[in-house]
Amino acid sequence: MSEHKEEMLNRLERDLRNLEKVKKIYLKEPFNRIGAMTYFGDLYERIGLDFIVGAEDITEGRKVFYKSMVNWIWVYEHYNKNQDVCRFPNEINSESYRRMYFAVISGNWTIATKIAEFYFEFQKLDEEPMEPYSVELCNVIKYLILDRDEECMSALEKLESLSATDRHYKKMVEGQAIAVRGLLTKDEVLFNKGLLQVFKNHEAKVKREGNGIYGYFCYDGVALAMIGMRRGFNITIEHEKLKPEYLEKSDIDYSQIVIDKEIYITEEEFVNNKWGWCD
Repeated sequence: MSEHKEEMLNRLERDLRNLEKVKKIYLKEPFNRIGAMTYFGDLYERIGLDFIVGAEDITEGRKVFYKSMVNWIWVYEHYNKNQDVCRFPNEINSESYRRMYFAVISGNWTIATKIAEFYFEFQKLDEEPMEPYSVELCNVIKYLILDRDEECMSALEKLESLSATDRHYKKMVEGQAIAVRGLLTKDEVLFNKGLLQVFKNHEAKVKREGNGIYGYFCYDGVALAMIGMRRGFNITIEHEKLKPEYLEKSDIDYSQIVIDKEIYITEEEFVNNKWGWCD
């Protein structure tokens, strides 16, 4: 067994134990359930990665990503209904691009479009502003998922402008920008060129910063490949982190996935209680 697979299997076991432990804690303290929804959204993302990389089970990973997205949709829906009384944590907004990619990888296009529709640029004065590249990258992915190509191209041009003048931004988004331009211009060669660059950039980042939680799985590359296939593009590149099973169509009955409904709270509870989001 490879070192990283053993590491991810150990983490899967630990994360599953932690999931059940935290569920019990939150059920005893109902006023913390809004925290549970955000916590479980993040934890399910990690568990999904554990299944894909450690257990090499892409189907189970997709199911867990789906559960994560159900949690986040609940958070988005309740926040959208109560913007006048609640502050939306900046970190949730700034991580939306990753969440949209995970929604795509879940294999359920309905939930991917719903997550994309909920992405919004809302910042209160007391929140740290999102980095410009994060805003435009989120917009690019949102419009790409929603097949709103003209708006996607407009956001892409802004993203390309940012990356042209900043080396850090270029490393972050260059491959994704090339791949998306290929999709929008129906240029399969350009799309695959950008896709390969995404995987190469991921590899370079791992060498610079270590594997971390996302080091073993290039989620942006896998998601873009899935979007490309949905648009009728052939994937002509090869890379060790783009396994054939990642791109196989999932035969999942999403209606049978058990969702943690017991931790949801009512809208009245959401508005009237204090979670640090509402004043």
